[in-house]
Amino acid sequence: EQIWVDDAEAFRPERFMGKAEISPFKFPAFWGGPRMCLGRSLALMQMKLAMSILLTSGLSFDDEIGHSGNLLWRLTMSMKGGFPILITEKDEK
Repeated sequence: EQIWVDDAEAFRPERFMGKAEISPFKFPAFWGGPRMCLGRSLALMQMKLAMSILLTSGLSFDDEIGHSGNLLWRLTMSMKGGFPILITEKDEK
């Protein structure tokens, strides 16, 4: 209601018209244009499913080395130096 004030509950699709879409080139693993990855939607759905399972599993994930986020640009994109994490059970308090 902070954004649309009084008519937040009203069906008004025109409020979304003219909004810029996110560029398909923003995440380079899938590229964009006529040679866009055919498995993009499946990969994104699987990523969301895996994250929802992991985040509700009762486990804690900690970055062991403070990774910079640098990537290796190859046929399949990966993290430079790997991405070691420490997995522990969350303390139930």
